[in-house]
Amino acid sequence: MAWQASRDPLTGLFNRWEFENRLGQLLNDGKLHSLCYLDLDQLKVVNDTCGHNAGDELLRQVAKTLQAQLRSADILARLGGDEFGVLLPNTTLEQAEKIAVNLNQSIREYRFLWQDKVFFPGVSIGVTSFHSNRETLAQIMSAADAACYAAKCQGRNRVQIHQLGDEHSTVNNGKWSGFQY
Repeated sequence: MAWQASRDPLTGLFNRWEFENRLGQLLNDGKLHSLCYLDLDQLKVVNDTCGHNAGDELLRQVAKTLQAQLRSADILARLGGDEFGVLLPNTTLEQAEKIAVNLNQSIREYRFLWQDKVFFPGVSIGVTSFHSNRETLAQIMSAADAACYAAKCQGRNRVQIHQLGDEHSTVNNGKWSGFQY
């Protein structure tokens, strides 16, 4: 029963509730951690073109593709719809950026085949790091989500970094600056 309460029934990954629970636990350990917020591109196209069974299969396959790129201590969750979260315990922002770039690349290289159609999904990723007890869960999630949104606005299928506590985020690919929240 506890497994079902903490898992997404479609992918078997942690659900949003368990993800936020694990994030809350990290906020109390006094260490530096990072978080990636991922938004899958092309799910709507797959659903509209091939139906929701195809979209569900895409989500399952993407979950496996992402999981294969992560370390054993990392926490991957489906946050809802086409959104995923990755908690990276004891990970600096620079290390998290490398992991996010690897995640992005793995999805860029992935091809979703459904019947006679081939889809090329992408993923927009927002990354932030946090020291426990300095930020709230809501601030951390908001920062990663905002960076993900910026990645989408910059053309999708890219990684965007945001540093909590800074008035301006750092830049990825030299294209985004001056974000405030």
